Amino acid sequence: MIPTIIDVETSGAGPGGYPVEIGIAAANGKTHCFLVKPPPQWLRWDHKHETIHEITLATLKAAGKEPVDVALALNSLLKGDVAYCEQWGSAMTQMSLLFYTAGVPQMFSIESLHSLARQPKPDTWNRLRQSVTADLNPQRRRASTDALILQKTYLRSLEEIIPPDTGI
Repeated sequence: MIPTIIDVETSGAGPGGYPVEIGIAAANGKTHCFLVKPPPQWLRWDHKHETIHEITLATLKAAGKEPVDVALALNSLLKGDVAYCEQWGSAMTQMSLLFYTAGVPQMFSIESLHSLARQPKPDTWNRLRQSVTADLNPQRRRASTDALILQKTYLRSLEEIIPPDTGI
């Protein structure tokens, strides 16, 4: 099974942080990325997070989509499905804020990627992730790229648990 992966970049950790970019790596191989235009009530902006996700507040205001449009697009892509993420607590909080602000019910669920199967040790996971990142050689950081890296790392980790040539 190829899982659909969701990645959420935020304006800052903890209370007051909000989603700035949402990326999807779908099971069908397509990726999707949405910049979220912050409504007036979303105020917290942490410049440390900006250096991580490399998205400025000015970019969000100019190119971001309204929360309702992002929520409707996510529902259209994921309705009835499960999207998996690495940081479940943060993703759930950010998606709840997005859908609440949009006034739209979320039509898909989010689960921890680690709930799918036994994961390799952290050092193995990190090695696999570095290998996938090197193979993809992304030119810039985007939430959809992060989701794709996570999806491919997960699939590669399964090969380590059950090598493809074993016939199992």
